[in-house]
Amino acid sequence: MCALPNLDPLWVTAIATAVSGAVTTVLAIITWFYMRAAKTISVEAQRPSFGLEPTFYTLGGGFHQLRLKNSGAVAKELKIDVTDSKGTTYWYAPSLSHDAYILLQTDVDEASNLGKAITVTVRYKDGKGTELETTLDLDFAKMFAEKRKALYQGDPFTDMSESLSNIEQVETSKRMEELARRANEPRQPSKPNI
Repeated sequence: MCALPNLDPLWVTAIATAVSGAVTTVLAIITWFYMRAAKTISVEAQRPSFGLEPTFYTLGGGFHQLRLKNSGAVAKELKIDVTDSKGTTYWYAPSLSHDAYILLQTDVDEASNLGKAITVTVRYKDGKGTELETTLDLDFAKMFAEKRKALYQGDPFTDMSESLSNIEQVETSKRMEELARRANEPRQPSKPNI
């Protein structure tokens, strides 16, 4: 039978302390990696996240306008450069909140017909004031070369909101035209009260 050697209790304690120290060091390193990963995820979750969404569709056809949508945190001091077949147009927006969008002023029909690209570059600040930049492209030549068609994107609430907004704009325009017409009508002199 094999007998275990007699170990001095001091050596047993020393070995147990060394093993415990090694395990603690490994756990500290693993914790450090998890903390870095959690910080990276947290930073990304607090940043704005932009995308281009097609809008204003025709039946059986494509879309006619683009909107820049922020699906992340609030973006501040947006400097938006929209480059299409006519050149670059420079826009500014003070902020864009989560799930809000900006309707871009660009000629989607012309870019589509000519097989050109639309490039949107957004320079902005996040919640901490860090300056960031994102570039988004919509390349019609590439879409056509790959024989791809644009799919409808939207949800009922956005569609209803846009429809109501369009109705409101038409009604406001009609009211303004009526007020302008009334302002231009000659006035009848009023009779003095005796």
